[in-house]
Order: sequence, then C-alpha cells, then structure tokens
Amino acid sequence: MLVWQGYGVVVPVITAAVWLITQYISDALFYEGYAQLQKWPVSCALFISALLIWLIGKRLNKNCDRFFLDPKTYHLIKPTKTHRILWIRAEYWAPILVFLGSWNLIR
Repeated sequence: MLVWQGYGVVVPVITAAVWLITQYISDALFYEGYAQLQKWPVSCALFISALLIWLIGKRLNKNCDRFFLDPKTYHLIKPTKTHRILWIRAEYWAPILVFLGSWNLIR
C-alpha cells in the first residue's frame, strides 16, 4: 500500500494551497515577509484547511448505499472505499491540523 489511498493526497495539497493563499494575502495586506514574522497567518491557514479537509473528507468517505450479493456464500457485501494518507482517513486530519494550528499559536 502506498502512503495514500484513493484521494487522500488532497490533504497536503489543500493544506499547501491554503497556506500559500494565506501567505500571499497577509503579505499583500501588511508588508512583504509579514507571514514569516507572525504566527497567526500559519495558524489561520491550518484552521481553514482543517475545515475544508473535514468537509471534503466526510464527503469522500461517505459509505455507498448499495449492497452486493456474494454468489458463493449469499452474504450481502457493502463496498467501502476509503481515502487515506499516512494510513489516517482524510477527515481525521482536520483535528490534527487544528491541534497543530493551536500549538503554533501558544508556543
């Protein structure tokens, strides 16, 4: 198994994209290099990406409502498709990102 499964790769992509947008906006509003000197833009980016990842992860990992019948055993099988990165489901990265954003603010 790879490091990610399904669309789990969207977690670092969304986090990096939100961080870059936040850095660009904070530099445009204040002055060049402001995002590197202050802690709150990085924490804000982590909080925003946590919200986006939670919503997208819940949508991606929504279980299918269809069942399949196994012809040999006649048992109903519910297919599940999970989207993970580093063996953690995509939506469970949201609390991790909130923790990292909070830790960045208080350290």
